[in-house]
Amino acid sequence: MTTSEVYWHNLTNGDAASGWLVSGVAEASGLLQASRGGWQMTGELHTVAETAQILKVRESWLKTKASARLVPCTFVGKHLRFSDDDIAEIMRVGARQPVTRRRRSASNNA
Repeated sequence: MTTSEVYWHNLTNGDAASGWLVSGVAEASGLLQASRGGWQMTGELHTVAETAQILKVRESWLKTKASARLVPCTFVGKHLRFSDDDIAEIMRVGARQPVTRRRRSASNNA
């Protein structure tokens, strides 16, 4: 078993001693939810390529922003991933209100 498989095994089988860090991060990011049988995945993690395609941006732009911690992201070991909530937050922060032109007053025209 790899380290991540051990953490996931411990996490899903209720071993808080070994999986507490992973569960805390995953729970905080909305990926895991407590259930009767232990922990259950509630979201999906996307690769950089998938996320770039969803957001209609270049992978290089997304990697640059994520490595500078300018957009929300999740690292699974050294692998960069984006949750559904991360993608929604990137879109929310990037939304801009339309700009309307102000009418010039008569005193400014003189």
